[in-house]
Amino acid sequence: MKVEHFKSEREFKLKFLSQMYVCSNCEMITPSPYDCPSCGWSADGLFKTMNKGYKYQIDGQEEKEIFAPVEIIQERKQTQNERNSNNG
Repeated sequence: MKVEHFKSEREFKLKFLSQMYVCSNCEMITPSPYDCPSCGWSADGLFKTMNKGYKYQIDGQEEKEIFAPVEIIQERKQTQNERNSNNG
């Protein structure tokens, strides 16, 4: 999973305005980047996000792995739809 770099927390929040995340296990939308209230999955648990999440780093801080922001999921779906329409 690729790590995206940001200069500040503000820059991260401006990119993902919804502040909503998709659980890697049950795919429910949650306001928490780490914990799903629906199924109890934790992005910082043993299996983390099962490579379905998002990794980022803010300058001077350590790398974080969180549930994917809804904007990233929408972007992935759009890319997949474009690939499918080009192949068919």
